[in-house]
Parts: sequence; C-alpha cells; structure tokens
Amino acid sequence: MEVHASATEAAGEQVRVPDVEGEDWEDAAHTVLDAGFEFGNVVAVADRHPRWSVISQSPTGGSLLEQGESVSLTLSMGPHPPEAVDRLACLPEEDELDEPYCIGKLIKY
Repeated sequence: MEVHASATEAAGEQVRVPDVEGEDWEDAAHTVLDAGFEFGNVVAVADRHPRWSVISQSPTGGSLLEQGESVSLTLSMGPHPPEAVDRLACLPEEDELDEPYCIGKLIKY
C-alpha cells in the first residue's frame, strides 16, 4: 500500500497569523516571533495612531501561513514623528530582542 503525504503535510504545518494590529511594536514583535514567523518588511509612517503602534499587517491576523514565513508590519510614528537620521527614526535604547529600536521607510528586520 502506497502512502502519499497530503499537500498540507508536504508543504509544512500551517498556523494562524496572530492579529497584532493596535499592539505596541515590542509586544507585536514578540507575538509574531513566538508564533514561529519571521518579519517581512517593517514600514513606519506618520499617522494619527500612537507612536510605535502597529496600524496594519500583511497577511492579516487569522490567515494561515507556514511557520517560518514572513509577516510585514506598518507602524505609526505618531502625527509628529521624532528626529530622523538618514531616513531612520530611532529610539536611543535597544529592545529585549537585542535589536536597535530603529525603523526606516522600508527595511528588513
């Protein structure tokens, strides 16, 4: 008897993307990484939402992706963005992920 893996099994385990819209950047980052995903593009824009909050994500929360795939986020820099250094807006400290709190126009995290 021949046994064939289903398309889902062959492609890997699919899990639901967490919904991080409205969350603080650091909380959202931990949630995405803890769920087994990587970051795609992280974009920061001037916006009416609180600074460093997630205003959109792709794919949307609840979508199915294989673990290890990428989730892209758009963050708010607030209505009055802080100083920009070479088009990167940064907070001086580092976060718990040991990465600078530095978001550019369009960068890979």
